[in-house]
Amino acid sequence: MPVVEVGHGNGLGASSLQTGRAKLSDSGMLSTVREALTSARMGVFMGPGWGTSDDLRGALRHGAQVFRIAAHRTEADVTERHLGFVAEHGGQAQGVLMMSHMAGPSQLAEQRALHHAADRSKGMMVCTGHGAGEFIRGMRQ
Repeated sequence: MPVVEVGHGNGLGASSLQTGRAKLSDSGMLSTVREALTSARMGVFMGPGWGTSDDLRGALRHGAQVFRIAAHRTEADVTERHLGFVAEHGGQAQGVLMMSHMAGPSQLAEQRALHHAADRSKGMMVCTGHGAGEFIRGMRQ
């Protein structure tokens, strides 16, 4: 089933003078999209530090179903609390490792293990750029 991801480019809670103000609040965007969706699921993106559990709670109230929680490629552990919160409240939790194209397969495999050890995430998304075969082999080890 398709997912429509809603929000400020930097995710929930990120509309600010530093990153740019969104025309609508997170709540306004989520409400507008929820009313318009007929079959696709609604998703959101959040980076801990920009967004908080309160932002996730608000997205859940507006009917968000898919939650991508992001962290720097070497800091997957900062997503554990938020992934757990989403999973405990019935959302589909996905971890995202940003800048993963700058890490080797072994470093990403270590971060992947953190996600699986917490058993909070239904998956982890990475952007590998060049060398996808090497990355996949490293992740299988």
